[in-house]
Amino acid sequence: MADNDVPETADPGTEPSEGVSVSKRPTGKSRKKPADSASDAPTMEAAAPASSAGSAKPGKQITINVSSVGKIVAGALVVALIAVAIFFGLKWKSDSDELVAAADAKQASDYFVTQLLNSMNTASASEYVDTMSPLTTGQFRDNLVSERDKTQADITQMQLKITPDIWSSGVVSNTEDSATTLVIAEISGTSSVATQPVTNVGMFRLTLEKHDGKWLVSQMDPGPSSTGVGSDPAAPGGEAPAPVPTEPAPAPAPAG
Repeated sequence: MADNDVPETADPGTEPSEGVSVSKRPTGKSRKKPADSASDAPTMEAAAPASSAGSAKPGKQITINVSSVGKIVAGALVVALIAVAIFFGLKWKSDSDELVAAADAKQASDYFVTQLLNSMNTASASEYVDTMSPLTTGQFRDNLVSERDKTQADITQMQLKITPDIWSSGVVSNTEDSATTLVIAEISGTSSVATQPVTNVGMFRLTLEKHDGKWLVSQMDPGPSSTGVGSDPAAPGGEAPAPVPTEPAPAPAPAG
């Protein structure tokens, strides 16, 4: 038994004797395992960054996509803002131009009615057509010129002496080159049938067109006129004829 225990202390480099227990062999092999495990550790550690780097790529790709989408959305918003600015800018300009046109048409209408009534005075009957034709256009102007002689004769016959005063005027509708206006004027004076001064209010509905920067009347529709003191509503043109004095009827003869 003592001989069998000696090989246990033998030199590790020598072959084990037959008496060595088999159960002790795994003890030598197990000592090599930590070395194997240690040799494998760097590989695992090296693999870890690789895997983390590989997993980072999808995240980076997502970030790029979001950034691209953000740029596209931002670009679309800029385009939309520009479009809105252009639209409202053009609309503001269009509305502004129409407001200017309305003001000009109103001013032209006031001037037209004032000139119309002033030129109807008998003293200036010969100047009526020459005064009004430059303020008109189209068929309205053609009719004015063709009726020159008749118009002058009518004005002379009516013996008009009138003074106009624009009460109010406004634009019914308009665009940049056309307008419909309404002018209300007070007309005071006398005529061959109204020797005492009377006052009427005349209403004029005008259609205007813009030609070469000037507003010209293409149509005139006289509106109803209010009657002044002593005026006759049935008189043409709203004139105010004076009452005609009549002789009193003879008293009936007394009964027999």
